[in-house]
Amino acid sequence: MKETVTMKFVTRKEITKGTNNQLRKLGYLTGNISGKGIPSVAVAVKKDELRKYLNKYGRNTIFKLESEDNSTYNVMIKDIQISPVNHDFSHVDFQKITLSDEIKTEVLLKITGIELLESKHLYLNRQMDALLVTGLPQNIPEDLAIDVSGLSAGEVITVGDLKLPEGIRAEIHPEQIVLSASVSKNEEVPEETPEQ
Repeated sequence: MKETVTMKFVTRKEITKGTNNQLRKLGYLTGNISGKGIPSVAVAVKKDELRKYLNKYGRNTIFKLESEDNSTYNVMIKDIQISPVNHDFSHVDFQKITLSDEIKTEVLLKITGIELLESKHLYLNRQMDALLVTGLPQNIPEDLAIDVSGLSAGEVITVGDLKLPEGIRAEIHPEQIVLSASVSKNEEVPEETPEQ
């Protein structure tokens, strides 16, 4: 079972631009907690702390958010908005979870063996970067590894070919193509010399 990371949060009682800017100056990232059967809760968490945990444990980490008044929420990250100006986190949406209820979320596809593919003068065509899956939060993997080193020209890998962890189901049709291998565009096609 994956580790649950505890992180403090403050409740945003006033949701104004001025208050949000003040929180950002203090190193906080504004966000919301939403979930089935609960009203949305406006919160703020320490941006550097969140970044540190994401780097260490990954995007599909289970967080236990705790406030000063000891109210707690088990959550996963639903969405992180990035500022187009400084390319930094600007807002985070948390999804309240229970370990007994399945959730839908995206899992990144991690490609390995590209060097071997390229050594065979083949080009990788990626159709998707992440896979939408359903499962219990504690069973959701951080990523799915796909080894492409054995592919030949014209071969494809479909959703149905992926090895998913036990209890995890893909929410995309099994025949959907994930990636394919083709002859590299850089390969020179020898010109036919006209017959004399």
